[in-house]
Amino acid sequence: MNADHVEAMVLLAKSHLCAPRGVSRLAAGIKQLNRQLIIGGESFMQKRKLGFAGPEVPVLCLGGNVYGWTLSEADAFRQLDAAVDAGLNFVDTADVYSRWVPEHKGGESETILGKWFSKSGKRKDVILATKVGMEMGEGKKGLKAAYIRQAIEDSLRRLQ
Repeated sequence: MNADHVEAMVLLAKSHLCAPRGVSRLAAGIKQLNRQLIIGGESFMQKRKLGFAGPEVPVLCLGGNVYGWTLSEADAFRQLDAAVDAGLNFVDTADVYSRWVPEHKGGESETILGKWFSKSGKRKDVILATKVGMEMGEGKKGLKAAYIRQAIEDSLRRLQ
């Protein structure tokens, strides 16, 4: 298997795993990807370095934007367990997820992730990406240093 073949499989897996599906189908898709990318005990999961000195992360990232919106906390916990157990350890969230839902204030995804980290003990196994900058209420928007510091503190509190 050459690098082009692996790249093609990863792109196919990305399109397959990003389609709407239940927790068990997601886990099955990740396990299928792992079977295709592990040959003779050697993993061919592609990774990319974040920035110049950052960690290496898988090219696949589990999106947490649905946690607390269209996916309940219990289902999110099952999805996260299945993903990490299957080898997908890169998770994306943002402080604004799911502010657009009536009666939500934003940060629901981070809160669920924080509860899962606490309950599962898998915090050390996950690379978490979160974002800041979108409207989170009066005076809570943008990329000025003071606001980024405050948003980081708010995210860390939600992530426990």
